[in-house]
Amino acid sequence: MSEEGSEYKRLVEEIARVKGLSVAEVEEMVEKKIREFEGLIKKDAAALMLARSLGVEAETAHADVVGSLKLADLVPGFFGIEVEGVVIERGEPRESRRGDLFARLIIADETAAVPLVAWGPHAAKLRGVSLGDKAVFRNVSVRRRGNGVEVVFSERSSVEVEGSVEPGTLWRLSREYEARTLVLECGAASCSARACCLYGFTPDGTPASLMVPGELGEADYTRRVIAASRVSLRGTSPISARLYRGGVIDVVAGGQASREMGDVRGEFSLSGVLAGYIVFRAKGGRLFIVGGETPAAIAVFDDEEFLEAARSLGREVEVWGFRKSTRGLVANDCFKLNVLGPAAVRYSEGRLVEGGWIRASASLLDMSVYTRCMGNEVLVTLRMLIDDGVGRVRAFTSGVEALGRLLGLDPEDVCGEGAESIVEFAVEEARGADYVFSGFNDVERKVMYVLEVEGD
Repeated sequence: MSEEGSEYKRLVEEIARVKGLSVAEVEEMVEKKIREFEGLIKKDAAALMLARSLGVEAETAHADVVGSLKLADLVPGFFGIEVEGVVIERGEPRESRRGDLFARLIIADETAAVPLVAWGPHAAKLRGVSLGDKAVFRNVSVRRRGNGVEVVFSERSSVEVEGSVEPGTLWRLSREYEARTLVLECGAASCSARACCLYGFTPDGTPASLMVPGELGEADYTRRVIAASRVSLRGTSPISARLYRGGVIDVVAGGQASREMGDVRGEFSLSGVLAGYIVFRAKGGRLFIVGGETPAAIAVFDDEEFLEAARSLGREVEVWGFRKSTRGLVANDCFKLNVLGPAAVRYSEGRLVEGGWIRASASLLDMSVYTRCMGNEVLVTLRMLIDDGVGRVRAFTSGVEALGRLLGLDPEDVCGEGAESIVEFAVEEARGADYVFSGFNDVERKVMYVLEVEGD
């Protein structure tokens, strides 16, 4: 006889002895219990449920039969049972629409994932449970919820954490059962006043970012392995996630991140020379960063953030906190521009048909001036058409220094009364003049980002 069959026989005999019944009578009651659950439970579990319903205190050895119950075996009506699973989703205890406090988890094993809920004061008992914990929930019941079931954690219930699974196992179960949980080996972070973004890789090596409220900060999670629950998950590679209200972040087993910082930088940041910017008519503008053969453009729609970034014109910078859109890169709530130092640029004498960092003499054929006056500071973009007799390109230059060198104007001239007339006159005077333009020439797009202008 199998160990399971032997255990079932001993439990039936104990019920018969305590209640003064025959073994045959107890076995008939077990069969009836199985029929109540439409044949979805095994004999050992039915016998234990019968014992508890009759008030028979089963020995510890008998209680172990509950361990044979997998989450997929649970059906409405179970009570006083034990369930075991890995916590793959959780949130902070919160109030329902009726004002009742409750906490909800999702636990999983290799057969299924089911929600577990605790109401009122019992919700506090679940505070010590973290994402990735392998826990046993004792004296719980099962009820119907929608088309599935829900485990109910009540006054007599208790929980015991037996350990935790590896981050890779937590991530696999979360993906398999579509839990709103992200497991992230966090290598870097960027923060603004509004939010922080944590950047890294999932256990299977997929790049991912997580946006969290700004008050959570960045110091606690960089270089650590974390699990965040109650998040929205978008994209496949990279994955973009945002923490919902009431969501949680737990540091999971395994603790320290192992990937090199450079891996994260290469995936989520841009670095290079801030070669120029364009001022939008409404708020913000577009930054141009040259770190390779083709400049990257990032749209920033916040005036204060754009102004702060524009102050770093002509310097080596590193940019975090942006997303891809159909119109290019766009700063998000975690946008951060870090100044790395002076730009190490070496210009070569060239013509406008040559690419890279060049210094070229050319005639100014036309110009448009865009300005934004912000208190004591002025954002200026000069859009030009220049020609050196060999090539003709559009050119952009930014900053009040260019305003003075090309048009002979001060910031006050473009922000005060009559500014439009003053600018129109200055532009007319500058047309046809020769200058030396130094900057990055993108020959593919026929655009030059000018950092320096001198009279020819």
